[in-house]
Amino acid sequence: MLKLVTIALTAFLIVSCKEKAPKVAEVSEDINYDSLNQFAVKDLSAKYHAYSSWQDSSLFSYRLNSLQGQVISFTGRVFDISNQNGKYLLEISGSKKGSYEAELSIDSSLANTIDSLKDKRITKGYFIFKVDKVQPIIAQEIVAKSNESEDDVDIKFDVGRLTRLKGELIDYYFYKR
Repeated sequence: MLKLVTIALTAFLIVSCKEKAPKVAEVSEDINYDSLNQFAVKDLSAKYHAYSSWQDSSLFSYRLNSLQGQVISFTGRVFDISNQNGKYLLEISGSKKGSYEAELSIDSSLANTIDSLKDKRITKGYFIFKVDKVQPIIAQEIVAKSNESEDDVDIKFDVGRLTRLKGELIDYYFYKR
């Protein structure tokens, strides 16, 4: 009987002496992507001392020429990546329709990286680049009529302006969803 009580008491002590694992707090799946994106954009802009308020202003083209040689930030969507004479160009359209677009030279590895992101439908980003050239252009839209013959093509000119900025990409951040 004494052996039974000793075994029971020993078993009780062993079970009760085990430390309980601390409870792990549940991780919320709700991530505030807006805050994450804003923080990343501010950090990137500060890192390169990029001029960022130009895109929200309504500067005339002659004033935009003062951006040449400056490092600026640009919010937009990847439109295309092209290879012209062995040089890769990243084309970005501005976040406001019919306002600005950028054509930036990039290396081949970055072209492949950005191309893979575009396949995942991640195209909106924040781009830092040095402006080499400011080029005002006439925005135009080519519209084919219903019978689609070559003679039935109209060119419509938008009343808005479009400015193309050319330069070399320094850094970028793609927005998280």
